[in-house]
Amino acid sequence: MSTSRSVFLSISLLLAVLSPAVAASLSSLDRAALQRAQSLMEQDRASDAIALLQPRLQQNRPHPNLYLFTCHALAQQHTHEQEQNEALACWQQGHDSHPHHAALLQGLSTALIQNAQFDQAIALIEQHLAQATAPEPQHNELRYLLAYSHVQREQYAAALTSLSPLPRNERIWPLMAHSQAALERWPELLATTEEWLIKVPESATAWRLMAQAQLALQQPQAATLALQISELLDPSNVAPLHGLYASLGAYDLASQCLSYQDNLQCLRFGLLAGRYQASIDAASRWTPNLQDWDAYHLLLGQLLQRTGERHLARQTWWQVGTQALPVESEGELRRLRQQRERARGQALLLIGQSHWLESQWPEAQIAYRQMARLPGYKQQGQSLLTAIEQYRLLD
Repeated sequence: MSTSRSVFLSISLLLAVLSPAVAASLSSLDRAALQRAQSLMEQDRASDAIALLQPRLQQNRPHPNLYLFTCHALAQQHTHEQEQNEALACWQQGHDSHPHHAALLQGLSTALIQNAQFDQAIALIEQHLAQATAPEPQHNELRYLLAYSHVQREQYAAALTSLSPLPRNERIWPLMAHSQAALERWPELLATTEEWLIKVPESATAWRLMAQAQLALQQPQAATLALQISELLDPSNVAPLHGLYASLGAYDLASQCLSYQDNLQCLRFGLLAGRYQASIDAASRWTPNLQDWDAYHLLLGQLLQRTGERHLARQTWWQVGTQALPVESEGELRRLRQQRERARGQALLLIGQSHWLESQWPEAQIAYRQMARLPGYKQQGQSLLTAIEQYRLLD
């Protein structure tokens, strides 16, 4: 889940600054400064507007709309972290000076979210909602910001609670649906996506989430149709469709991803579909990272073996387990070593079998001896060495 600043910050905040009712409460100097700053903002001269207004914030308890305009201008200059921090500090100062000002509260909440300070945003909004004696106009916006923060913190049940009183619209449905999916509330997710698609039938995301719910509810045909629609709406994101094809055993359809995606999943689909050369060609287009190194070479070796390139297959399998492990915590390093041992054992087993098929007994024995040195494969390796000796005696 992600969002842009435009979701939160509206030009209506600026228009409110210079409304007749607000103008009457401003001093003539503040009013003149804001009018000039508005003109500068319309000319995309935010830095000049900021330089004009910031000195006005040094006076005793500046008018809230001076903060509102200045902080908003600072928020528009979001290309550097320092400028983001300046905007956050401005909103915080304005809220501290006028703690009951609705627009400043919303601005500070937004700035905290934009700086990934979700816990602080949650605490601020929840405190205000708890202290409110009656519903206020800005409460719906604050509840949306609260739900968004909960989603970012993976607190999905709390997000749904925050969203429950809000009217449904194109901002609410995605948060609800993603939260329901995370909590595996499939009937609720299906109902939400159906409601969403009635209003926004062109939403590829809604179709994908609907398919996720349908698949979980044992409705594979409906899920396939939903994912096919999502593919038509968003051809760049078809991985879920190919995964569904694979779950249904339609590997010929799943392996279509080989033409435009380079990843291990597509290579597996190609292997299962019997599209060996197409998968080898796809594998040649990318270099695996350290995390995928062993799985990639295990899979590529299988593809080469199926095309009759046994020597190349064995060379590929010998590369399994040759990369250095990353520096991790002791527990994570132990897990990575165990994972590497399993991959190395599988590779040595495949190498030995490949040599065995060509009656290359000494070479097979070398692979099985190395296999027997791995703690988890000691017994299997020794059994295979014994089998080779018995087989050679009978041969």
